Amino acid sequence: MSDAPALPQGQRMQDEEAERVRVLMEKCYDDGIFPENIGREIGRAELHDDYGLFILDDDIDDLIIGWLKERTVIVIFEVKDQTLTLSHTEQLLRIYEDGWYRDPAMNPSGKRGRTHGEGPNVMSYVARSTKIAQWMTSLGTAEIPCRGGSFKVLFKPWLTRAELDRMRNEEQASGFCLIALRVPLVAMFSLQRAVGQNFGPVLKMHPPDKKEGEPSLGNVKIDCEPNVRDSYRDWLYVRSKDGDDLEIRIATQDSPFCNKCLWWFHTEDDPDFPRFNEEMPANRQGGRGRGGRGG
Repeated sequence: MSDAPALPQGQRMQDEEAERVRVLMEKCYDDGIFPENIGREIGRAELHDDYGLFILDDDIDDLIIGWLKERTVIVIFEVKDQTLTLSHTEQLLRIYEDGWYRDPAMNPSGKRGRTHGEGPNVMSYVARSTKIAQWMTSLGTAEIPCRGGSFKVLFKPWLTRAELDRMRNEEQASGFCLIALRVPLVAMFSLQRAVGQNFGPVLKMHPPDKKEGEPSLGNVKIDCEPNVRDSYRDWLYVRSKDGDDLEIRIATQDSPFCNKCLWWFHTEDDPDFPRFNEEMPANRQGGRGRGGRGG
């Protein structure tokens, strides 16, 4: 580490200094070594009543973003109506990485890349070299094998948090999915009307069949207009003429899902889940879809 006096914040960084900072960034992101002093002020601190704020120097901010864009890939798991746990997405990514990370021509370091969860079914992968990151983004997509099938993943150039939020907002603007759970038989016929009049416009009602050729009634996936995200409720009741209120629990595309018990509102990684200490059934290691299963 340099013991030279720190240059004041705002002073433009020279090429030689920028390269030295990039080396320190590599040690930080690849090896977990945090720099104590890089020879200049990298930001300024503001202490408020309830929080501390550190405002990055513009040059440092640009270097961090530039380095991450060169070395990092956004990995999107293309699964419909299912939110994979962070541990599951990392496990799948490591399975994919197993195919090439020991190849010295591909990865001279022989070390694995870093992973970082970015939200439902999205992960950042900090590759060990620019070459690996470029290779993954040039591929664009891959199939990761697992028990019972495979998962399709997309590889995209890394995005900042603001860019990623904009991408999510654009995706969410296209629609919102509800899953009506264990719909009572009497309520099935009126379900579309009940959802539409209570929560908002329905785009499509999906058949509740679990498997083609095995018709069933139970859970129903419902594609809705985006604004239903703000207007839906956790419960929907259908009242018959005898005064009986038939209850329907409503899950959404964002609801946690457990691959052990195949139900919503918690995950297999939740320590409060009664079956937390049980082994995952072998045929569910790859996860299961969540829409339209009979209950």
